Amino acid sequence: MGRLVLIGLLVGLVLLSVGNCFAVSLEAVSQDLKDNIEKGSVLGLGVLYLERPYKGMDNDVYPCPIISLEYKRFFIDSTTFGLNLIDADRFKFAVIGSPRFGGYEADDSPELNGMDDRDWSFDAGLRGQIKNETFAFTVTGLADTLNEYQGQEISATVSAKLYKGLLRPRIGAHWLSEELVDYYYGVRGHEARADRPIYSLDATVDYVAGMAIGIPLGTSWAVVLDAQYELFGDEITDSPIVDADGIGRYTAGVVYRF
Repeated sequence: MGRLVLIGLLVGLVLLSVGNCFAVSLEAVSQDLKDNIEKGSVLGLGVLYLERPYKGMDNDVYPCPIISLEYKRFFIDSTTFGLNLIDADRFKFAVIGSPRFGGYEADDSPELNGMDDRDWSFDAGLRGQIKNETFAFTVTGLADTLNEYQGQEISATVSAKLYKGLLRPRIGAHWLSEELVDYYYGVRGHEARADRPIYSLDATVDYVAGMAIGIPLGTSWAVVLDAQYELFGDEITDSPIVDADGIGRYTAGVVYRF
């Protein structure tokens, strides 16, 4: 009987010790996040409405995370994540990765019957940013890592933080390589038909403008609205499978502000 009591006490002490260590660990993690998450980071959930440029294809609506988060040298910005190799107040230089959503399946539209599917891919590259309290100039270079479209994209963007960051306009230009646009918007020989001729594309430049608006809900929460329009270059708009001059993407959601 005495041995059972002793074993019970030992087990109780072990569980108490583990519980205290777990509590201390949670407290340490909480303090670490508080100390190292960049002020102004946001994390939340929303809905994305995405226009599709292909003939006869419906636009999409998705639930989506809303993330703009910096932790030490690591960051996540929408669908882009990376590591800052240089992390100064006025200049950042990072290695990044980003999925490239897009493309289609032939059964997405009767107008695409007979086309091969065009798949999503995953890009990796470099990003440099010069900024001050109000403006940021960002240059990004990306390349296909999954050998899907086998091309590259280079973009330059100017953005601003106005009214304590609650209003964030941006404009930019994206150079898209011949391989990229030909994969997603071209028509190959075996895909051609009477109303869909063979079409090959050269490199082109798209132009982008957008605006994000934050509406505070108390001190830590906010409603976020984001609208962006990408104006296609002529190479894309002239494609026989495209019926739009550009595409819009619109997001609405609720976020927690750090």
